[in-house]
Parts: sequence; structure tokens; C-alpha cells
Amino acid sequence: MCAVMYLMGFLYCTRMGIELLDIVDHYCITYYLLLEVTLEAFMFAEDFGWRHLVVHVKLATLGNLRTPLGQKVVPSFFWRLAIHFTMPSWYLFLFFYIFSTDVAEPYGGYPGWLQGIGWFCLAALLAVTPLGFARSLKLGTGSTLPALEQDEAASPQPWESRAPCHRWGKTRRAPYDCLDGGNHMNSDRSPLAGRNTKSVQQQQAIKC
Repeated sequence: MCAVMYLMGFLYCTRMGIELLDIVDHYCITYYLLLEVTLEAFMFAEDFGWRHLVVHVKLATLGNLRTPLGQKVVPSFFWRLAIHFTMPSWYLFLFFYIFSTDVAEPYGGYPGWLQGIGWFCLAALLAVTPLGFARSLKLGTGSTLPALEQDEAASPQPWESRAPCHRWGKTRRAPYDCLDGGNHMNSDRSPLAGRNTKSVQQQQAIKC
């Protein structure tokens, strides 16, 4: 595969290489990027879900100086509107707008054979996409999230309604466990001493 891609790269070193690069960039990158973002929005809404996003953001920012308990996705209404409506509708509109423009007038004034290469590359990408989707459905691999995140994402209770089960001291990683009466998590008296701090924080944030 690497050798094939390497040899195909020589096409861009020819006299018409710049024009070919522009055609491929327009028909493959521009079109497919617009379509990909649209499909990504639908996949996010139907498969990944809002709860998974909340969990990922929480765990990715857990233990930071400004977000010791993890960052919340706020304002949730704005992000839900952007991901579920604004993003797919506008990108799909741009896809068909550029498509109609290229049909009415050849892109860049390039000759017909270059336009044909561009349309062929776009058709190949559009044909491969549903094949990959069908393959993933056939394999049925399911979610790739760790089990801990899947359990939390499946919970109907929102983060905002949960009371934090520990408080933070002056240092960046100085949580107090609510289960041991407020003893410091890293102290010698704490049963959690010696454990990985980040792992413990993640587990407690999930429980909270």
C-alpha cells in the first residue's frame, strides 16, 4: 500500500501536477469533508450520544487546576443545538450548493479530462463509505469506550444533579475522600494511599 501511494505521488510532480492537486483537493477533500461532518453529526446523535460526550469531557479534564471535578459541557443547549442541528444542516447545504455550482460551471476552468478525474475520485469515495458502514454493522463491534465510561454514559442521572463526594485542598491533586471521613487520599492513614491518583479520581467522579 505504501509503495502504491508513493508511486501515485509522482503524478503531482508532472507538468500538470499543481492542477491535478487542485482538482483532487476540491473534489475529494472539500466534498468529502462536508459530507463527513454531516454524517459525523448523525452518528454522534444516534450512536455515540450526548452522555458519552459529557463523560469524555469530564474524565479528560478531571484533576485540572481549574476543573478539579472535571469540566461540564456548558451551555448544554448551545452545544446540543450546534451538534444536532446547525452542524449537519449547514454542511449538507454547502455540499449541495458546491455540487450545483460545479455542475453548472466546471471548477477552475480546467479541461474536461481533469474534471473527469475529480468526479471519478469523488464517486469512488462515496461508494466506499456505505461499504465501510455495512462492514461495521456486520461485525457488530459495539462501543469502543471502556466499561467504566459505558456504565456512566448509560446512567440517566445528569452530572449536574450529582453532589460531589470529595472536596479539594489547596494543591492541584489533593482530594479528600468522603468515604474515609475526610482523610487525605494520599495520606498514610487513607486506604487509598499508594494508588494511582488519576485512576482514583476517575473512579470517584464516576461514583459521584
